[in-house]
Amino acid sequence: LDIDQSGTIYAGAVGEFGYLQPNLQGSMIYHSLIHKLPEPDRDFSEIWRLYTTDHGIYFFGRDRIFRYNQDNIKSIKSYKVDPRTVAKIGNRIFFISKGVIHLIQKDRITPLPTPTITFPDKKYTQFFPHRDKVLIVNEKLGCFRFDVERARMGKQDSIVHFDSEVASYIQKHRNYCGTHLQNGNYAIGTISGGIIIFGPDGKIFRIINKYRGLPGRIVFSLHQNRSGSLWATLNGLISHIDIHSPISKFNELNGLEASLLNVTRYKGRLYIGDFTGLYYLESYQPMVDEDKHFFIPVFKDESYWCSDILDDVLIAG
Repeated sequence: LDIDQSGTIYAGAVGEFGYLQPNLQGSMIYHSLIHKLPEPDRDFSEIWRLYTTDHGIYFFGRDRIFRYNQDNIKSIKSYKVDPRTVAKIGNRIFFISKGVIHLIQKDRITPLPTPTITFPDKKYTQFFPHRDKVLIVNEKLGCFRFDVERARMGKQDSIVHFDSEVASYIQKHRNYCGTHLQNGNYAIGTISGGIIIFGPDGKIFRIINKYRGLPGRIVFSLHQNRSGSLWATLNGLISHIDIHSPISKFNELNGLEASLLNVTRYKGRLYIGDFTGLYYLESYQPMVDEDKHFFIPVFKDESYWCSDILDDVLIAG
């Protein structure tokens, strides 16, 4: 799905694409565009990606691209497109075909060769805006800064690889989708590790996974709404994530297995006593391997009540 500036919603499916429009009663009705294609072009498989631009609506299948503009459809058959590599930045659409980055802009497809890098087939890739360049995140090769204009001129330094925490995480959990956030950071949804939020330098700020309440590991799409909240589609679910909320939730996934008796902050560290023991909350740093924010036991197998005495000694009993 995608929506254009006029509010029209476009949709792609198996052997089908079109748009939604309200009828006189206000109900949304689907209208197919397949009848506008010549008969030989109607035999195609799924539409995996679609993007709206000011120079047309682009529908991406595995073996061709369709462009819908001014009530006409043009089929572009000469490109074998891996839909896992298609992304839109502004009115520019990028994709990878046969290891080479391509740019679609104003009905022109331009190869942007990177002599030092050949992108592997069948690997998920995201393209994000990054100042006057493009940030590329590839499942196998990691993170790159890409200068489109220098690539147009055939410069070998048009693409630069850099090491990052993101590369380590996606090599383990596989990046599936992504979005550019309003504050300049980025979010990537993965196949087995939930969502990561990171900066332009590739440093991970936050991991949203099952230990943070995300009800699934695989994330199929991400969208940030006008208020800044993040929406994620999962396997049969849609999740709303208030990424700016100062509230954190802790439960059995964080090591709390019984009803709390009390909570005390002592010298900057949070302690809790419950019917199973005394625990403190470890300092949190995002981790590529088994990221958790966990309560560590101080004493176990007894009920504990703790209190801060004169800000000097913590007493628990």
